[in-house]
Amino acid sequence: MKASLTVWIIVLLACQHAPAEDRAPSKSEVQFLRADITRLESRIKELEAILKAKGVLPPPKAQNPEAWTEVEARFDKDGNLQLDGKPATDQELRQRIAAIFQSGKFPEVRIAAPAAVSFPKMQTLLTTLGELGVPNVSFATRG
Repeated sequence: MKASLTVWIIVLLACQHAPAEDRAPSKSEVQFLRADITRLESRIKELEAILKAKGVLPPPKAQNPEAWTEVEARFDKDGNLQLDGKPATDQELRQRIAAIFQSGKFPEVRIAAPAAVSFPKMQTLLTTLGELGVPNVSFATRG
């Protein structure tokens, strides 16, 4: 089914981006189509990982700690995202979470940020984690 879904997406994109006249597509049209296919294949993998994981309730971490993988999502003073101390993009966050689900584990994301980080940046991160199906999100706070 996975292969046929990918084939249908490619066919639909090809029809959507097909030139109006009976001519070969330009190089930019082909590049655009390839970029769409790559983006959609990545999203399919993410969704498959979520669907696979959602069929199972996560076990309590105290009872089964090996079923969980910790990820630290930290914003630096300039508002740039870091995963486990390394600069990361939104796409890298999505890939990391999908890889954890694909490995059969559950992600536990701890968020840390200085007070100067804007609320929209934090809101975007939380929305992304929710879309990805992350079952456990916590905040590192300072007293």
